[in-house]
Amino acid sequence: MRQRTPFGLRSALSFALVVAWFGAACLGASAQAATPFQDAIVQPPHAGETTAPEAAGPPPAAAPFDEPARAGSRSWLDKAKGLWDKATGQVQQWTATARHWFGEARRFLAEIFHLPGWISQARLSERRRAELLALARARPDLAWPPGRDIARARNAHRTNTYGELKAALSGPYDWLECDVRLEGPLRDHLPIPGERRPITAHDPYQTNGLLFEDWVKIANASGRGLKLDFKANAAIAPCIALLQKEGVDPRRLIMNIGIPDPGPGQAGDRPGALRTQPVSDDRLTAIRRAFPQCLINLSPGVQTTTPDGHYTARQVDQMIRYARAAGPPVMFPLRAEMVTREIVQALKPYGKIAIWNSPSTYHPADVEAEIRKFREWGVDGMIDIMTGH
Repeated sequence: MRQRTPFGLRSALSFALVVAWFGAACLGASAQAATPFQDAIVQPPHAGETTAPEAAGPPPAAAPFDEPARAGSRSWLDKAKGLWDKATGQVQQWTATARHWFGEARRFLAEIFHLPGWISQARLSERRRAELLALARARPDLAWPPGRDIARARNAHRTNTYGELKAALSGPYDWLECDVRLEGPLRDHLPIPGERRPITAHDPYQTNGLLFEDWVKIANASGRGLKLDFKANAAIAPCIALLQKEGVDPRRLIMNIGIPDPGPGQAGDRPGALRTQPVSDDRLTAIRRAFPQCLINLSPGVQTTTPDGHYTARQVDQMIRYARAAGPPVMFPLRAEMVTREIVQALKPYGKIAIWNSPSTYHPADVEAEIRKFREWGVDGMIDIMTGH
């Protein structure tokens, strides 16, 4: 029976044949294109001989250069190079995409596999707490002085985990942002007894965050600005109590709450009518009572937009309505891809304008140019454009 050539050997032979063919083709084309010209040998006339006068007319044309052969060689090589560049570019794109999703998978697994956190969040170890406190106190130059223009803020957008907070404290940031919800994702669905404490976690399934009690001690020790993004309204009251316990200066405190999109037909269809409607919101009352000087972020919804993806006129009216109810100081954190110059100008009389983005939906090639554009539009609050988490 005839033995089959092993696959690896067949692959190697095939590759060698392709390389040999490619080399032979290139050498053949080069040899053909590089064939030297042979100038005609001019012999002097013999003695007594005379040369016949040349016929009048233009001088003879030089021997033609073998342009078609060389042009064909160049064309073939250019095509090969173009195919190679296209292939390598595609591979680089695939590699970058794979690296991104691998990183996302690692982050997701880290968030869900801290199993005790599904019910109760653990305290920071003494070693880690001491390490973070030392970092917090190591850069007094990054403390946020009361009264400084919030437009100058450099915000660390996510500091929910030990690693994120450590990186932020080691960086050049003068504001630290965390997302706040209640501990124990399983307790959203199961009747597990016991008080639920506030934790720092962006996603509802995240289990590797910090107790807010630990986070606020460390963040406050740094003297930097503290920004709280409430993902659960039930976390507001216990967080206020912990902020007061730690003696946080409200002049370096931002508390972010989501405001609902206006319902259909609310306040009629007359333009601007919604702005004057009263607001009954216990969150605003609780925050203002505890911290009159706190900057309240009024974060609009993103479920309703115009056909071109911008905030609607009714959403703008709703933001103005809530700003009037909250009283100053307030700020409107707007998604970069959903804002226009006209929206900025409409909101400016009622509070500061902030800009933020999610790299998954808005990833500008030139961040500095994007910031300059927003400043030209009149954005006077915090600009927090990320290129990646």
